[in-house]
Amino acid sequence: MAGMTKPQKKSFAEMLRGLFVGGEPILRHMAQSSSKTVKKQAEKYSHHLVRRKILTHLAKEFDGKGIYVFDRGNDDKAFFTFLRHESNVQFIARLKSNRLVVLKETGVIMKVGDIPQGKYEVFLMNRHNTAVDTRATFTLVIQHHLEGKQPIRLLAYLRDEFSSEQIVEMYLQRWGVENMYKRAKQKFKLENIRVLNHQKFVNLVSLIQFAVNVSTMAFFAIQKLTHALISGVYFCYQKFLKQKSLGSNIDSFITFLQSSLKPLTFHSLNPPNLQLSLLSIRSLQKLGSF
Repeated sequence: MAGMTKPQKKSFAEMLRGLFVGGEPILRHMAQSSSKTVKKQAEKYSHHLVRRKILTHLAKEFDGKGIYVFDRGNDDKAFFTFLRHESNVQFIARLKSNRLVVLKETGVIMKVGDIPQGKYEVFLMNRHNTAVDTRATFTLVIQHHLEGKQPIRLLAYLRDEFSSEQIVEMYLQRWGVENMYKRAKQKFKLENIRVLNHQKFVNLVSLIQFAVNVSTMAFFAIQKLTHALISGVYFCYQKFLKQKSLGSNIDSFITFLQSSLKPLTFHSLNPPNLQLSLLSIRSLQKLGSF
C-alpha cells in the first residue's frame, strides 16, 4: 500500500472487510482514482450495476418492446453499447455537449456541442476514444426547442423512422413522468419516511401514487362539474390560491387538499401533545408551571 493516497488505502481497507456491491466483489473497480473518495467510487460502480440489472429485467418482461428514455446523467458509451448489443432495446438519450461522435457521412470526429442543428447518422468511439465502433449506427438529433436556450442533443436507436420533431417530443414526455414521481416525493415527504422492508415501501409508494392520481382526477373534475357542492369546493380552492399566492395547478390543489382534509395531512416530526387535561385552563394557570 506504499505510495497510495488516503482514499485508495481506505478503499482497500473496506475491501478486506468484505465490501461487495450487487453481490459482486469490486476490488478491481475501487481505488482507481487518487482524488475521489472510496464512497464516491463505490456509488458510481453500484449505480452501473443496478442500472443494468433494472434494464435487463425490463427488457425481458416487455420482450424488447417500448422506447426507453434517459437524461444526461446516463450519457455513457458503455451503457449505450449495452442497450444496443446486449439488451437490444430502442432508446433515446440526452447527450452532454462534450460527447464525441463520428459522422457516418464524412467520418469526422466531433463533439456534439460543435455540430449544427440537424439529424445525423453517427458512430460512437470505443472506450478509450482510440477507434471507431462501427458495429451499430445511431441517430443524432440536435434541435432548438426552447427560445434562448441551448439546443437539445439526443442520441437514439430506433427501429422505425421518426422525424427530429417526433424524437424530441418522445424525449420530452419523460418530464411528465418524472414530475409525477417528484410530486409524490415532495408533497408527501417520502424521503423522510422509513419502513422495515421493501414490500412495505412499495405499498407506501403505491398508496401515495393513488392519492396523487385521485387528486389529479379531482383537480380536472371540479373545473368541469356544475354541482353545487363541487362548485363550493372549487370556490374554496380559488380562495386558498389567493391567500397563499399560488397558481392553479395540480401541486397547489394537493396542498389545498392536505390543508383541508386531515387524512392527507402528514404529521410533523415533533407533533404537539394532544393529551387532554382534567383541569380547566384557568385552574392550570393558577397552579403555575411545574
